[in-house]
Amino acid sequence: MVHFLNYVEAATKGNWDKPALSNYGSKTYTYGEMATSIERVRLLLKNSGIKKGDNVAICSKNSAEWCIAFLAVVSYDAVAVPLLADFLPMNIVTLTKISGSRMLFVDSSVYDSLKGLQDEFAECNDFLGLVDIASLKPLDVASKSLVQAASALEKRFDERFPTGVRPADLNWCKSDVEALALISYTSGTSSAPKGVMLAAKSISGNIEIARKLVPQKKNGATLSILPLAHIMGLSFDFIFSLAGGCHLNILTSKPTPARLMAALADVKPFMFITVPLLLEKIFRSRVIPMLKKPLMRFLLSVPGLRMLLIRKIRSRVLSVFGENIELGGLFVGGAAIG
Repeated sequence: MVHFLNYVEAATKGNWDKPALSNYGSKTYTYGEMATSIERVRLLLKNSGIKKGDNVAICSKNSAEWCIAFLAVVSYDAVAVPLLADFLPMNIVTLTKISGSRMLFVDSSVYDSLKGLQDEFAECNDFLGLVDIASLKPLDVASKSLVQAASALEKRFDERFPTGVRPADLNWCKSDVEALALISYTSGTSSAPKGVMLAAKSISGNIEIARKLVPQKKNGATLSILPLAHIMGLSFDFIFSLAGGCHLNILTSKPTPARLMAALADVKPFMFITVPLLLEKIFRSRVIPMLKKPLMRFLLSVPGLRMLLIRKIRSRVLSVFGENIELGGLFVGGAAIG
């Protein structure tokens, strides 16, 4: 079995100047820029005192920076602990503690929600502090080693990469797929969130199977709406896309039907991964009103016209997802389709 990082490294080297990650409607990173950002985070981890095997938590909304932080942590041989950004603030503190995470990457909205709880992190053993996921600046309860590492980061980076990061500088490949890669916390539907310890093979196996079953379009666009902190969004929206050299567009805000329709029409993804609830909303808004029209109900009852109309309806539904969706496919997970 091939480690998922090996696929990502190969795709990064082979698509250096091509787009890799975009915060939809905002910043885009090429594969080379993504690699540069990953190396910067890895250097911060090293200089602040993170050791191989240490746990590092990530709690922010979906973003390109989330992906960069995750790849930096696991390629450094630390263990990623993704936490949902909509967890209750006290849950974020508690899960950081019980997971033994030594650092927590957050975005501004999560950081704001944690105000008043900063002292709680002091109870975490060997906790180095909170780090802004975009700027890499230490936030409250930062240790001296983290503050020093952050202040000297650019100098150390220039010393390490005097001519900038090049493809030959990357050394993310791994051979041990049995090693712990992440601790995935459930959303706690029936009780408190539970941590599931996953070896690299859990993701790598999914990627290998998906690469055999789903045609990938090199440099083709994909659109990510699933939570990256959940294993489906992490494995297929994120890792699978990058492993194939695709351009991953990340919807950083809530995927309301209107917002989603606009993004799909703009990005025109060649594949799209979603959940039944969103499909139901699209079906109810775009298809059911058409089917309820008296003329349409009559025409669907005519044997000779029925299949022709069904094909047209199918084409209209697929057109909602852009012009390229049939190249890769529409994938649904998380619950049964009603």
